[in-house]
Amino acid sequence: QAAISAQVISPPSAGRKRGRPAGTDLRGGRAREVSGPMAAATLRPDARLRQGSMVAYRSSKDVKKVDGVHIHYVPVPRPIITIDTGRGKQNILLGNIERMRPRDYIEGNSFVWGLVISMAGGMQHSFVFDTQIDRDFWEDQLGPDIRRRATHDVKQGPAHWAVKSVQIIEPSGQSDVALLLKMDLVAVDGIEEKPGRDLAIYEEPPQQVKETVVRFVRAEKLLPTEGTSLYRLVKSLRQRQVVLRETQKLIYDIQSQHLGERYQGLADGQEVPDSLAGEASEALGQIERSIAHRLGASGVGAQFVQKVLTRNIEKLKMINDMLKKLEASQRKTTPRPGMSPRF
Repeated sequence: QAAISAQVISPPSAGRKRGRPAGTDLRGGRAREVSGPMAAATLRPDARLRQGSMVAYRSSKDVKKVDGVHIHYVPVPRPIITIDTGRGKQNILLGNIERMRPRDYIEGNSFVWGLVISMAGGMQHSFVFDTQIDRDFWEDQLGPDIRRRATHDVKQGPAHWAVKSVQIIEPSGQSDVALLLKMDLVAVDGIEEKPGRDLAIYEEPPQQVKETVVRFVRAEKLLPTEGTSLYRLVKSLRQRQVVLRETQKLIYDIQSQHLGERYQGLADGQEVPDSLAGEASEALGQIERSIAHRLGASGVGAQFVQKVLTRNIEKLKMINDMLKKLEASQRKTTPRPGMSPRF
């Protein structure tokens, strides 16, 4: 026992101190400095966060993984996580974090202990730790505070909302509303819900439709990702409405240029004008050139309908040519000039 005690006594020049400094290991009766995870484990949690950890880092802005990145926590004046890549530093404000979650997966021949941080603006930061203990320490220490800050504030309510369900209503033709979406919203923490939020889309240009959706997203404090999905849904529904409406009009316009229909419009005994077939052919050409503009260029459905209508126009031109020849032959053989044929 005397020998062991002699080994842990500080030399006279160092002076006597009470206790032992952090990062000192007394196992085996011998004082020695420790480093790495073992040294970090001897620190108080707040000191360990300030000291930081070495991680591999990637973000949604730059998915390329960067090794040897140092992260540490700075509690004042505002709590932040500082990321030092060696080439520069960036700070993550805890108040702007919406979610922190652990993520474990296999990469190559090793298991990865990850920690993913989602920001209010949609950006994500991913940290990969050497050990599960180190990763869990960061999640255990900062997770509760982040969830308290980001998900629900008693005075202001949830910071952001997500769309839980959507009911699509297409009003009757008497209404100036082209599209009505009834949405049930849920807070990102899943605690609160806001049912029956209406988004009305009017008959207006695409740019104004986009502005209407943007105003709704801001007013309801929807997540940016939800806003993007909502606009794509509205754009798709409006495109479908335009294609359906314009397709019906185009079918009517094409059919009205059928020479048989135009012959039926002549009065009894009226001679068939020579220019009638030419006028029908010219009108069909104008209709064909206007299809792309009337249906819109976006969407596979619009492109398919455009091809079908173009093919119908070509078929009607051939039918009109045959009717024109038939009418000319009947005109030569009829005993009473001026009588128009009936089809």
